[in-house]
Parts: sequence; C-alpha cells; structure tokens
Amino acid sequence: MTRLRNQLYTIVLGTFCLITIVMAQGYDEGRAAYIKGDYKNALEILRPMAEAGDAQAQKMMGIMYDYGHGVIADPQQALAWYLKSAEQGEVEVQYQVGAKYFKGETIPQNYTEAAKWWEKAASAGQVDAQFNLGLMYYRGLGVAQDDNRAAALFKSASDKGHANAQYSLAVMYAFARGVEKNYDTALQLFEKAADKNVAQAQYNLGIFYENGYGVTPDLVRAREWYQ
Repeated sequence: MTRLRNQLYTIVLGTFCLITIVMAQGYDEGRAAYIKGDYKNALEILRPMAEAGDAQAQKMMGIMYDYGHGVIADPQQALAWYLKSAEQGEVEVQYQVGAKYFKGETIPQNYTEAAKWWEKAASAGQVDAQFNLGLMYYRGLGVAQDDNRAAALFKSASDKGHANAQYSLAVMYAFARGVEKNYDTALQLFEKAADKNVAQAQYNLGIFYENGYGVTPDLVRAREWYQ
C-alpha cells in the first residue's frame, strides 16, 4: 500500500475547468448585433432589457463589461451584472461567477463565494461545477474538507463522462477516500480517463498493470500505458 501511495499521482488540482460563458439563445436582435460586432446597437437593445430584469440580457451586459465591448471594461460592473443573472438561476452564469471568485484575477479571490456559486450550478447538473466543487471539498477550500461529498460530486461528473472526474474518483477508490477501497473500480475509471488522454491516468494504469492492482500483472500492458 505504501508503494502504491508513493507511485500513484494524486488528484491534480491545477485542472479546474474554467470555461467562458456561452451565450444563451433569445433576445435575438441584441445578440445578433453583438455577434456582428455592432456593440453600440447591442448595448442600446440589451441594456434596457437587463435593467428590466431579463436574465439573459444581464448576462450579456456582464460579458460586454468583462471584455470592454461597447463600454469601458469594468470587472466590478461585469460581476454586478453576472450576479443579477446568476441570482435568477442562469446556471452557466452561476458557474462563471464561481470561476471568477476562484481565480481572483479581476476581483478579490474568495473561495467561499466560489464554492457557493459552484454549489448552485452543480445542483443544477453543471458538470464542470460538480468536478470543481468536488476538488474544493477534497482540499477543504472554501468549505469544510469532506471526502464523502467530494467522492459524490466526482461520481456525478464522472457519470457524465468528465475525464478529470473519472481520474479523481479512481484515485479515491484506490486510497479508500470517501468510498470503500476497490481496485477493480479504480482500474475501470483510470481506463476511461486514460482513453480521454489524461496522462496521470495512463501512468497509473502502468502502475496497476506492473504491480497487479485489481488485475493480473502484465508488464507488456504496463509498458504500453507508460509509453
């Protein structure tokens, strides 16, 4: 067990999935103007909608202030509009707000706020939020450390095909963190992640096949995965 612990990579916390907001459909005219680069017209259409409480228009206003499209770039104004949209249940915006608080690049870093917004998005099934929130519970960032909660979140994302969640859940099965130790399940999850080119999973499969963890030792297969 000590040898396995020394050889296996643990969860890579540098793989938080920080995606950009994908514009939802609707408010077609303002969105079309924005896409064409006619920011002046887009702003004239979208601002009144946003001020009237339209969640998608609020998201667009956040984007425009984020990138300085038609307005002077202003991270605080961008966040204010994103928050209005997120508070109305726009799941992708909830994810993005969490990402902004986590990164802390244009606003003060706040892991508690990041966890709060990723919790909302994760509850709605947003797969990257589930994975990232799982990492926060694994590390105890912005939340109380909780292996059980981390494993449950990794499983939710893993079941949707999230490669890094599959890898992370495999590690937890290998070390019995939040789940019972099960090398067979760990092997299966490592294989799924490895097939999606997660290098750490490929390496760990080499370890499993070399040492016979959950599988008959096979140095040929081990060498293939190491390579």
